[in-house]
Amino acid sequence: MKKKFSEKLKLWLRSDLRPHYPSVMVVGLPAVYGLISHLAFSDWLWNDDLFAILTCSFLFLMPFGLGALTVHFANKENQLSVSYAIMMPWVSCAVFVGLLVILALEAAICIVLASPVLLVMSSLGGLVMWSIKSRRKGLQNFALIFILGSPYMVTPFEVQVETNTKTTITHTQIHVAADAAAVWEEIKTVPAISEQEHSWNFFHTVGLPRPVSAELSYDGIGGQRDARFEDGLTFVETITAWDEHQKISFTIEATSQELLPAPLSMIGSEQFDVLEGTYVIEPLEDGTVNLHLYSEHILNTRFNEYGAVWTNLIMNDLQSYILQIVKMRAEESVIMKDEL
Repeated sequence: MKKKFSEKLKLWLRSDLRPHYPSVMVVGLPAVYGLISHLAFSDWLWNDDLFAILTCSFLFLMPFGLGALTVHFANKENQLSVSYAIMMPWVSCAVFVGLLVILALEAAICIVLASPVLLVMSSLGGLVMWSIKSRRKGLQNFALIFILGSPYMVTPFEVQVETNTKTTITHTQIHVAADAAAVWEEIKTVPAISEQEHSWNFFHTVGLPRPVSAELSYDGIGGQRDARFEDGLTFVETITAWDEHQKISFTIEATSQELLPAPLSMIGSEQFDVLEGTYVIEPLEDGTVNLHLYSEHILNTRFNEYGAVWTNLIMNDLQSYILQIVKMRAEESVIMKDEL
């Protein structure tokens, strides 16, 4: 019985799966290469050194190799197709990302932030290998080995180079149909936000925590606000400027970030920190106001310009979310006051 089963299994493997072997090679091997590289950079070679996986060598050269590997194992017809060289590496990237999710090696938000680089660099790698196979076939094996090994060859040198700090300020504003006094009450302290007050938000769906509350110890300079978010993320905000009904500024310090999962654990670290925040109430002639929110934050990575794009996008989204809640509460308080 066992012999018959083994013979049937061998026959099935030869007859049914053999036509799919090339597809498995084209997509599977690049995905495995990416997975091994991720493990090597995050655990094996650099002993959990966050700076290793946050290198240009890994972020840019690894997907480049993934794309080159995809085209290298394609059939001859596809190897000569430019569109295949551009698009097929994306499938390999999708399988690689799927493995990261299944094995819980990366948070969804990290995958979202890295996706543009993964897609662009994998396509470039595919195009380079397409060019080599079209014009210089004798170099293809050497070129592939060099490309696949480049992240490991470059990283030891890259980690020796000091990083630069980049400071950015994010500014958001919203119009509020309420007076300055009503808005002031909603920004100096924020009672617990109910589920009904929350709304759908993309960055929250991929793992960033929603705001919960902000409690102020006492009015005036020196007072502390404990700004709480979901997942245990807390910021201690110390008041540095207090102009009643006009302006409130505060320094920001993340607490207990070492207990949080990645990437939240990076907040307050060498790589990313939020330094200061400021609310400014701008009165308008019709009695309503424009409410401004500024935040100052720093980046200290090897790809600050790319990181700053995402940081500004996320901070802008978060600040707009908070301002929307302030607007809703302030306008409701005015309506309730008018009804009394």
